[in-house]
Amino acid sequence: MLETAKSPFIKTREKIWGISSDILIVCGFMLIQAVANYGVRPLIITALSVITCVLVEIAGNAIFKNSNTLGDLMGIKSGVLLAMILSPAVPFWFPILGGVIAGIIRWPFLNKGASPFIPAAVSASVLTVAFPNIMFSYISPGGIFSPIMLDSTQNAVKSTAGWLMDGRVTPFTYLEEFLGIVPGTIGSSLIALCICGLLYLILRKAVNWVAAVSFILECLLIATAFPRGDYGMTMSALNEIMDGSLVFCGIFFIGDKYTSPKHWGASLIYGLIAGTACMFLRYAGFYEEVCWFVVVIMGLIAPLLDQFIWRLFKN
Repeated sequence: MLETAKSPFIKTREKIWGISSDILIVCGFMLIQAVANYGVRPLIITALSVITCVLVEIAGNAIFKNSNTLGDLMGIKSGVLLAMILSPAVPFWFPILGGVIAGIIRWPFLNKGASPFIPAAVSASVLTVAFPNIMFSYISPGGIFSPIMLDSTQNAVKSTAGWLMDGRVTPFTYLEEFLGIVPGTIGSSLIALCICGLLYLILRKAVNWVAAVSFILECLLIATAFPRGDYGMTMSALNEIMDGSLVFCGIFFIGDKYTSPKHWGASLIYGLIAGTACMFLRYAGFYEEVCWFVVVIMGLIAPLLDQFIWRLFKN
C-alpha cells in the first residue's frame, strides 16, 4: 500500500547517523583540498561552524528538556555543510553567527528526526541578505596547486559565479574550474570532488540521486539554451555548471534524503522545479549565488509534491 509522509522523510536515528556519516566523509576530503588550496583558514572556519552548531544544539536540548541528540551527527553535519559554502576569506565571527542561525533552526525538530529544512541553507540565505559583501568576497588559492595555475587566476579575487553575473568570460580554464583551484568557497567549488562524492553517496544510498541529477541537468539545459552575456552555448553550460555551487547544491541540498520527496516521480519534478527556479534567480542577478534561497523554498514544496504524486499513482 502506498503511503504518504511529511518531511522530514527519514526519522530513524540509525539511518540519520549513517547518512550523516557518509556526507561527513565526503566533506572531509573536500576540507583536505581546501587546506591545500588556502592553508589553515578553512580548517578554522569549519571548526568554528561545527563547534557553534553543537553548542547551540546542546543549549536547545537543555531549554526544551530533550535527551541528547548529538549522536545523530545532524548538528555536526549542519556545521560542516555551512562551512563548505563559505568563502575562506570570511572573518572568524562569520561561521559562528552562521552556526547560531543553523543551530536555532533545528531547535523545534530536536528529538523528532531531521529538520524539514536544511539548516545550512537557511543560514546561508540569512547571511547572504545581511552580509552580501562578506559572503561573496574571495581570496586566490595557492598551496600545492599554485605551480599549475595561470597568472590571471592567481591575481583574480572574483569567483566564476561573479564573472558569470557580470556577463563576462572568466579568465579561468575549464581544468582549473573542474579541479576547484579558482577563487571560490571552501568546498562547494570543488567540482571533481563533488562528482566523486555523488558517486560514493549513490553507492551508499545516502542521496536522492533522482532529485540531484535532475536539478543539475535542468540547470545545464537552461544554461545551454539561454547563455548569459558574452558566453556561447557550450561555454555558458560549462561555466554555469562548474562554478561550484550548482553541483554542490544539487548533491547535498536538493538531493538531501531528509527533505526531498520519497517518490521517484516527485523527486524528478522536484529537481526540475528547483533547477528552473535557481537559474531564473541567477539570471535575475539579485546575488552572485541563490541556490540557498531555492533550497529553503523547495523544503516547503517537497511534502505537498510527494503527497500529490503518491495519490496520483495510487489512483
